[in-house]
Amino acid sequence: MIYVPPLRQPSAHFTWVEVIAHSGYNRVPLGPMRLPNGKWVTPRANARTQAALMEKVRAYVNAERLRHALEPTGISVVSWARSWDHNKAVGGAFDSQHLYFRACDISLGEITRLCPWEHGTKDFDAILNRVYARGGLGTYPAGNRHADCRGYRARWSSFVGW
Repeated sequence: MIYVPPLRQPSAHFTWVEVIAHSGYNRVPLGPMRLPNGKWVTPRANARTQAALMEKVRAYVNAERLRHALEPTGISVVSWARSWDHNKAVGGAFDSQHLYFRACDISLGEITRLCPWEHGTKDFDAILNRVYARGGLGTYPAGNRHADCRGYRARWSSFVGW
């Protein structure tokens, strides 16, 4: 198979390096490609859709930061895309949106850095809810957030014992 590198980054502030970091991929697949579950994925198109939404999150976060007299900043993601094998190795969901290049995980530490004011995490969650109204949002046990552009509303928390 011939590899064709992407001609442009997924968005103005997010790079292909971020998309495939910690993914199990060493380069960005061209696609479309079939996953072992039989479903098809268009990696570059899906990553660009997710990046466009993350650009909106970044803009809303920076607007809030300006209201709190803080400088604008970027957003670091923990995980974006995942290969089939890497998703299995980290215990990801069988049909995880990360497999389709449609999801980002953001650490609680990053959220606290972005929104360091009182109730900043709540403000960040409100931004995610606004931007991902037709997507998936989840909270992991450590407080990290998951945001994806699946195309329909889904909300969950993996907290146990509530």
